[in-house]
Amino acid sequence: SNDPETDRRMRADVMKSVQPSRRQMRTCYNDALRKNSKLSGEITIRLTVAPSGEPVVIDDEGSTVKDKEFVDCVRAVLSNVRTYPRWQGKAVTVVVPLEFFRVVEAGGS
Repeated sequence: SNDPETDRRMRADVMKSVQPSRRQMRTCYNDALRKNSKLSGEITIRLTVAPSGEPVVIDDEGSTVKDKEFVDCVRAVLSNVRTYPRWQGKAVTVVVPLEFFRVVEAGGS
């Protein structure tokens, strides 16, 4: 495939594209928490971006979160991202790890 440096740059670019939609993913998580207040873990998505910048494959790559609806919600968010990088006529596949843990509000520090 690519040299490690190119892979690293591509993954960084994709992660940057995903960043603004974290709030929507948070909403997916909050909805899932209403059904299971103990839900936490990692959703790992294998994402392939076509040369056009269009996301073409968004697969669950062994997520530790066992909630299909939640995972599907996150996949839907990722499929709506319109700012994926276009790499010189190449499709790009990266594995995107996303961690979801409940934020426990700390008392006065």
